[in-house]
Amino acid sequence: LEPKLERSEVEVVRSLDDLPVVECFPALINQVIMNLLLNALQAMDDQGTLTIEAHAVGFDAVEIAVSDTGPGVPDAVRARIFEPFFTTKGQGEGTGLGLSLSYNIVATHGGTIEVDPLYRDGARFVVVLPLELPDEALAEGATF
Repeated sequence: LEPKLERSEVEVVRSLDDLPVVECFPALINQVIMNLLLNALQAMDDQGTLTIEAHAVGFDAVEIAVSDTGPGVPDAVRARIFEPFFTTKGQGEGTGLGLSLSYNIVATHGGTIEVDPLYRDGARFVVVLPLELPDEALAEGATF
């Protein structure tokens, strides 16, 4: 995303702790994080602050949060945001599949993804991943 960020007026703030090893499908988790970052950049219209946070949660999970200073997520949208084909973008700007796919990827990893309902300075998406993949994710891994 560096080229896009260099052409924008977005300030990137990183708050990244040393994390334990997370057993996962790295390409899929990368897809989730990239989707959240791209959505945040689009919501801010290339200006504002993008914050990326990561820290351990207890001894068995990590939390990754992506927040932006865009317009935020209205309650009516929040209720449907992870539905397939649901989008607030104009025609030709998005398929409405990014967050739905992200939700399924995170769920398959035994984790959760949600929009922080208390965040009021834009939008904040929080992903929590367990350190170990559930057995069913390992079995499904070949089908990703």
